[in-house]
Amino acid sequence: MSSAHLTHILSSLALFEGVPAERLGALAPIFTARTHERGEQLVSAQDPRGRTYLMAAGAARVSRVSPDGRSIAVALIDAGDVVGRLPFDDAAGGERVDALERCTVLRCSVADFEALLISEPTVALRVLGSFSRRIRVGGMRLEGLAFHQVPARLARVLLDLSDRYGKVTATGVRVDVRITHGQLAELVATTRETLTKVAGWLRSENIAALERRQIWIADYAALQEVAEGTRIMPGRAQRASAAAADVDQHAAGVAAKVGNDESVDADDA
Repeated sequence: MSSAHLTHILSSLALFEGVPAERLGALAPIFTARTHERGEQLVSAQDPRGRTYLMAAGAARVSRVSPDGRSIAVALIDAGDVVGRLPFDDAAGGERVDALERCTVLRCSVADFEALLISEPTVALRVLGSFSRRIRVGGMRLEGLAFHQVPARLARVLLDLSDRYGKVTATGVRVDVRITHGQLAELVATTRETLTKVAGWLRSENIAALERRQIWIADYAALQEVAEGTRIMPGRAQRASAAAADVDQHAAGVAAKVGNDESVDADDA
């Protein structure tokens, strides 16, 4: 790919907004560009060269892979996100990235990317903002796993997809990024069978529909209620109450043990 084409790609990214054209031209040679089709692997979890990858177009799924080959989706990324070997970090990336649609990726050495960030503080701040967003979303996923049922977790993922990739139409919000039930189940941290049941309930309530090539959100406000736990799928309320009771019982047990331990310590003193 020519340097002029690489310069054009950089200029199209919000990450480089405000950087003069001649400076973009000087930065372009550190990158090589490649286009991946849907389903192709963009980044291997064991990239032997530890390179840095910058998403230029498209959407992709980031997964962590266990030694026995199992994987769990940890994030969705799009234009402007950085994956692979992260700058100013000695650890290897350890993440696999797969294209959800046609993607263009810019690749460079981590040393070159670090030098770019040092020379362009504004770009560095935007990259930092991208990392912060991923940390925040990751924290919300952990919160969902600990405190929310599958319908709420699925609703949160659908709202995120809607906000990032949705297109408003006369009949609702359409998300054109193709995500299978299996991939959604990974993001929600549930089984495909459970996700299919919850998706059926959302469709029956005319809240959202998970179709083969699209996701339709017919009632955004209702989906927010599901995400917040104020609208509960029939049969889930009792399970949620039982789970909350178990958490309260466990917390009470821990508190009692701590109290007993402190009492023993006081007697010893």
